[in-house]
Order: sequence, then structure tokens, then C-alpha cells
Amino acid sequence: MKLEIINVPLNYGCQNWGTAKCYEYLKANGLIELLDKCKYEYVLNENIKQVDIYDQNNLIIDGCKYKNEIIDTCNLLAQNITNSYENNNFPIIIGGDHSLAMGSIAAFTKQYPNQHSLIWVDAHTDINTEKTSDSKNVHGMPIAASLGICASNINDVYYTGKKIKGDDVHIFGARSIDEGEYINIALNNVNLYSDAIIKQTSLIAQLDTLIKNNRDKKVHLSFDVDVIDCDVFYATGTCETAGMSVRDVKYILKRLITELNIVSMDIVEYSPILDKDQNNLKIVLDIIQMILENLKITNNEN
Repeated sequence: MKLEIINVPLNYGCQNWGTAKCYEYLKANGLIELLDKCKYEYVLNENIKQVDIYDQNNLIIDGCKYKNEIIDTCNLLAQNITNSYENNNFPIIIGGDHSLAMGSIAAFTKQYPNQHSLIWVDAHTDINTEKTSDSKNVHGMPIAASLGICASNINDVYYTGKKIKGDDVHIFGARSIDEGEYINIALNNVNLYSDAIIKQTSLIAQLDTLIKNNRDKKVHLSFDVDVIDCDVFYATGTCETAGMSVRDVKYILKRLITELNIVSMDIVEYSPILDKDQNNLKIVLDIIQMILENLKITNNEN
């Protein structure tokens, strides 16, 4: 079984053009060396190319900016992930903005239709719909679309309709949550381990609960670098204050990948053009190194 590193040069979901350059920047600045040292063989999947804007005069369609460009990219990603599963590989998707997760989730739940969970480590819940989103940026909508609660065909990436139930969605570390998102979380029974709850109780207690609730499931892990405090990690499109330390994020990810049955994962929202001194590059590579050193991959059986 091999790792399959899938590049998704997508930035239309957040309009931070730098996110599309993440993979190439990492590749040129240490990613390959980390992969060469990894205990697993790997393949690089560079099949997905950044699409041009289809219509400069019609950027918002059905309440979503760059909707069709994003849907086409996510459909292509989903097919590439399906191919990766079928080749008995472990897909690691490097974005790109978090709208790409519509493709990741669609492929994941199609491959594993039963006993599955999505774990979303992010400063945001990303469960806005076209109606609740002020910005109309689709990187704030992937969970809503995957739940099938959006009004447009962003619900229908890869196949028609709902991809996952709210009970199977676990959002960990979110600290910037819109009023409409709280409503969507409650209406859909989404599991929220917010930053506020973590601080009121403890990180270990909440992480223990998260792991306990997902031990017997196949898990797709979606990690957004903006969960890290913006005073430390600023090279991302949507910075939020009072976030997690790098140490805590590494602790969270290490426990998830060693104690749960992770079958695929996203790493998203790093923007090299905002990283003038390369300090955040070092953090991303450090996190990837930890992931590669601790990842346990097994045969992809449904």
C-alpha cells in the first residue's frame, strides 16, 4: 500500500490565490525529502490542474462565488480519490482551499457507505449555506453541501444529494462560528467540539471523547491550518485570533492518526504568498513530518 499525494490547486473557494500554490511550494521546499524518508512508498498525483475562471462577468451563481469552477474541480478530485482507494493507496490531499473537501467527502462516503465519520479540525465550522453566508465563498460551505442542505447543485458533487449525516460529522477546535452555522449544526445533529468547550473543560477530555466516539469507524480527517493561532500561523486566508498552539495541533493530529482508522486526509488553506519569512512553511513541514512518521495505513476494505 502506498501513500498518494494529490495536488488540488484550488483557490476559488476563498479568493486567496496563494492557496493554489501550496503543493508546488511544499514540493520545492522539503516535501519530497520528507516523503523519501517515510516508511511507505508514495506516488505523486498531479493530474488536477487549476481551471480558468469561466465567466468574469458572472462570478456569483446561485449564491456561490465561482460555483461551477469549484464543482468541476471537486468532481475531478473525487474521481482521483476513488481511483486511489481502488489502487489500495492512502490519499493525502493537499490544497488548495477547504471547498475541495466536497470532493474528498463525496469519494470517501461512496467508498465507505457504512460506519464512517468525518473529523474536521478547523477554526471554522464551514457549515454555511448560500443563504447564511455573507461572503458567498464556498470554502465556508463544504459541510453544509455534504449534508445536502444547500439550495444549489453544490450538494451534488460526484453524485446526487446528501453525502453524510450530521451524526457522523465531528468538528474539532472551531472558534469562529456564524449564527446561521449554529442553527445548521443544531438542526443536523452535528457534533461540535468548539474551542470554547475545549477551553472550559480540557483538550485531553474533549479529544478522548472524540476518539471514543469514532473508534469503530472509517475516518476521513480534514485539517485546516487556520486552527492554529494567527499570531503564530498567519499564512492562511482566514486568520482567527486565540487559536491553538502548534504543539496542541500536533498532539491532536498524532492521537487521531495513531488511535483511529484514518483512511484519507486533507491538508488545506496554507498560502505561501503570505509567508514572507517561511516561518509558516517550517510549521507545515513539521506537521507533515509528524503525520508521515506516525501514520498507520492498512488495506482499504469497505
